[in-house]
Amino acid sequence: MEDKLGLIFCLLVCSAEGLLYPQNSPTREMRSLDGSWNFRLSPKSQPNLGTIEKWFSCERDDDKGFSEKSDVFVMPVPASFNDITTSAELRDFVGVAWYQRSFEVPSAWMEGGGNISTRRVSVRFGGVHYYAQVWINGDLVVEHEGGHLPFEAEISKNLRRTGNCITVAVNNTLFNHSIPQGEIFRPNDTDRYPLNYFTNTYTFDFFNYAGIHRPVHLLLLPRIGVSDISVNTEQLTRIGSDFGHATLKFQIELPDVPPSSRKNGLRCKVTLFDAEEVAEAALDIPLVDDGKLCSGKMHVENAKLWWPIGSREEAGYRHNFQVQLLEGESLVDHYELPFGIRTVEWDSDEIYINHEPFYLKGLGRHEDSDIRGKGYDPPLAIKDHNLMRWLGVNGYRTSHYPYAEEILDLSERYGFVVISESPAVNLVNFDNDLLAKHMIVMTELIARDKNRACVIMWSLSNEARSAQQLAGQYYKELAAFVKALDTTRPVTMVTNVKLEKDLGAPYMDVLAVNRYFSWYSDTGSLLLIKQQMMNEVRSWRSQYKKPFILSEYGADALAGYHSDPPTLWTEDYQVALMKENFEAFDQLRREGDLVGEMIWNFADFQTAQGYKRANGNKKGIFTRDRKPKSAAHALRKRYNSIL
Repeated sequence: MEDKLGLIFCLLVCSAEGLLYPQNSPTREMRSLDGSWNFRLSPKSQPNLGTIEKWFSCERDDDKGFSEKSDVFVMPVPASFNDITTSAELRDFVGVAWYQRSFEVPSAWMEGGGNISTRRVSVRFGGVHYYAQVWINGDLVVEHEGGHLPFEAEISKNLRRTGNCITVAVNNTLFNHSIPQGEIFRPNDTDRYPLNYFTNTYTFDFFNYAGIHRPVHLLLLPRIGVSDISVNTEQLTRIGSDFGHATLKFQIELPDVPPSSRKNGLRCKVTLFDAEEVAEAALDIPLVDDGKLCSGKMHVENAKLWWPIGSREEAGYRHNFQVQLLEGESLVDHYELPFGIRTVEWDSDEIYINHEPFYLKGLGRHEDSDIRGKGYDPPLAIKDHNLMRWLGVNGYRTSHYPYAEEILDLSERYGFVVISESPAVNLVNFDNDLLAKHMIVMTELIARDKNRACVIMWSLSNEARSAQQLAGQYYKELAAFVKALDTTRPVTMVTNVKLEKDLGAPYMDVLAVNRYFSWYSDTGSLLLIKQQMMNEVRSWRSQYKKPFILSEYGADALAGYHSDPPTLWTEDYQVALMKENFEAFDQLRREGDLVGEMIWNFADFQTAQGYKRANGNKKGIFTRDRKPKSAAHALRKRYNSIL
């Protein structure tokens, strides 16, 4: 196994580069392809029909595809497709869904046949769930597996001067080696089920929304340009409360550079600006490694630091890390990266931000809302961040998958700390094939989020079956892989397995455990919570001597449902359960055994239909449309009282 994984590591690390977030600059342009797309489904019994009939061909006179078909309708992007119509078939659809739209490219982008010697046109997707294929004018340009991370492809040679067409096929089927996992069930009973009937089941407790979930952009980029930036705060000496002397270590990567450019003295100019656009440091650096790289260290005196919300009067302070690629005195490329100067450290007891112990007043969340499903929605994202500010929250986990880049950008600006989690939820098998795919996911996630000050920890998975025999070696290899990719952040896995059976915890830097005392165990017995919670945390701490976060606790509550004394499913019971946990948390924190508490969940969210779920999971302290339950006020009172 080690030889195989070593090869995987080399292939991933040697070739991995981040996908810089789109921006307009003196050398870059972007155009949005968000909006209304044409949409249709391949029949569930014929998932390959669209490919066979070439629905991607984009020809106007084609009698197949998207031309004037009764089953073609309008679909918004970004959004999940499941809840857009009144069709139960579409809501529960498993298979291949097709999107298509026309677009135009500015004539300036197409000068000289696209001027592909000096510029390139790319298409970028922020996230498509789960497996995506993309065609431009009938040409397949990219395929991507994984529903929550960006991908892009150059399309310069596939474009027409006018009348361009883009087609996307989205397959939301989950299987044993997808992340997250699912299973195809085909009943062998023709008396009860029609021929070819199947269901796609999964064990995770949220709805498997699907579609083009994140923004889509056309990009005009320099062919010789910055392809990736890595920057971190290598050293920090605190000066006063908010400031420090910092050393930033950075690396700027370029694609293959023609020899002619190297001869002309291609170089990087790196400048760090503060929020008032005053330059605090600058370096001029020649390229090395055959013109593919420039790297260095930048010393910044009296730099204002990035702090979590609630810890300083001004939280979320970011600098502008500006990179210019110059050929002689001519500007070749220009990119600006928002960057917060901060450090993360950890020992056997604490997590430190900028050398100060950090206590996480957090919660679990979901990308979930009415109608849009998991589609990125700017008003909702801003509303959620304002609600978290009102609560006194200082951080959250991206349960149970990477969130949209736009959401993380908001979190960083507000100063919310983020535990960035992979989509590996409820893993049920641990073989080499899944491990290889898991490594690819973590590589893409770290490449995307490595420069974000708000991201302080990587979570490898949530509630995996980590008592299985193969889980120990699996997590040993995976944790080592991630730590080699990023040495600046701790690694965790969120577990609900019993201490004596969990095989993944020995390889983690931070312990994160989900426990639902008085809900899933000893249901209704509120007076047992404090004793059980304290003994649970103390046992983990005694065994591993690592920082401990209680990553989930809570109870379902139907909004407006009350009883006295409190009973299950009432708002009163949810609050009473929280208060019993609070007493345990306070004592554990005083004893030095707890570095964070995270209630489950921020808001009610949709799940698959089931007799245990009344239109979704109701553990939210807000309703799905963001109305506060009694629990929201109880949590606000607590978090605003914790210093």
